[in-house]
Amino acid sequence: MFTSDIWKDNSGGKSASTFFKSFDNKYVLKAVEQKEIKMFNEMSSSYFEYLTKSFTQQIPTAIAKTLGIFRVTIKRGKSTEHSFVLLMENLLLNVDDDVSIKYDLKGSKRNRYIPRSKKQQVTLDNNFLFDRGSRPIPMQYSMKRLLKIAIANDSLYLTKHSIIDYSMFVIINPVTKTVRVGIIDYIQQYTLEKELESYLKQTISNEDPTIIPPESYKQRFRTAMDKYFIALVPDVNEPIKRLMSQRF
Repeated sequence: MFTSDIWKDNSGGKSASTFFKSFDNKYVLKAVEQKEIKMFNEMSSSYFEYLTKSFTQQIPTAIAKTLGIFRVTIKRGKSTEHSFVLLMENLLLNVDDDVSIKYDLKGSKRNRYIPRSKKQQVTLDNNFLFDRGSRPIPMQYSMKRLLKIAIANDSLYLTKHSIIDYSMFVIINPVTKTVRVGIIDYIQQYTLEKELESYLKQTISNEDPTIIPPESYKQRFRTAMDKYFIALVPDVNEPIKRLMSQRF
């Protein structure tokens, strides 16, 4: 069962998506457009195969899990309304909103700053850099290696399916000194329409485009995440060679 409470996506994106939480807070339903459902449906078999392989072979992945896609039909008298939702794991499960700091990071700096109106608000890349004085997040060496491998795996998979506009959702708890991450918003494909939009914006404004091809997006995302997270001095006893071998 899902709560009737609704909240809006405050990540600073162009669209304000509607979310519903399950009563136990383990899952969320995200309202999406029909065309987004179509895109995800086309890659769903490959997607679930990818996650199964990651789970059974213990191959690192940072993708926030999508568990299903649904069409919801509501009948009011003679009228019928259809809406579309994604069922996902809730990355905010057991997160302390009073102290946690949340960021939506894409690796881009253009239009990636928003004023924080409330403490719980999710902010963007330039907020992250400003808040931290451009200092990266320190991690244990083994965790940094796992994260880097996971990002390499996931970004390669998404690129093969022409996916762009995904981001790393980062939740920092400064009290417990813990960080939770997950790659989200991975259902936007680089279509001919988006390619034309990018070309026109670049031609008219003579600025770096906000929409770039999947391969370029992958490289920018990997480079940025590598700068946003830094490894501490490694423990010589850590099985780094084993971790390094766990790649697609």
